[in-house]
Amino acid sequence: MITSEDIKKRLWDGANNLRGSMDASRYKDYMLGLMFYKFLSDKTLETFVNTSGEKGTEAEVVQAYESAYESYGE
Repeated sequence: MITSEDIKKRLWDGANNLRGSMDASRYKDYMLGLMFYKFLSDKTLETFVNTSGEKGTEAEVVQAYESAYESYGE
């Protein structure tokens, strides 16, 4: 599982790559969007685990989710 520190480091590294000469207010918009996407991804997997009863590591849960998605569709 990804820790809070891992997320902070990844976001900071991504921010440095994106930022360049970008204005701070525009940079903030990109970062908030990425953080929201991560939140939605985590909630999707959490809901899948709760409804399917799937157990295991995050990688195993993602693989099971992908299999279920292919089987059942949206």
